Amino acid sequence: MAKENKIQQHYDFVGRERDLELHILENIHDIAAECGWGEIRRVEQQFTVRLVGHHVVADIMLWHTDGTGTVIECKTGKTNRNDLLMGIGQVLFYGVNLSPRLGAMPRLVIASPAISPYVRETIKAIGLPICLLSVDGERSKYLS
Repeated sequence: MAKENKIQQHYDFVGRERDLELHILENIHDIAAECGWGEIRRVEQQFTVRLVGHHVVADIMLWHTDGTGTVIECKTGKTNRNDLLMGIGQVLFYGVNLSPRLGAMPRLVIASPAISPYVRETIKAIGLPICLLSVDGERSKYLS
């Protein structure tokens, strides 16, 4: 069994969540290709998921030419354990509520400049259908 490489942070992200979103959007086609998500048909930032009586907003929503979808929640917290834990709840909620529209659960992704090993191990141990995208400067590393 191959041992997974530890992710080493190469820079400190300076900016707000919106800055991270914009960085991802500028590179979304390259990121999608490298992650194996498939060709993108449509991209929407701050996608509103309407529910009875209220709505929630996903940071980035992708529709792929193969009919699948990807929802990306961006988190920038320096001590990101709590930030990422909140992101887990958000993407699970988006996935459940977007599934009827897409006909299947969308790919659930949390993007962050730093990925807490505790959060990653929790996702793996429970078997949550969430992938992590480590955005490190000009490079991104997809952790499925």
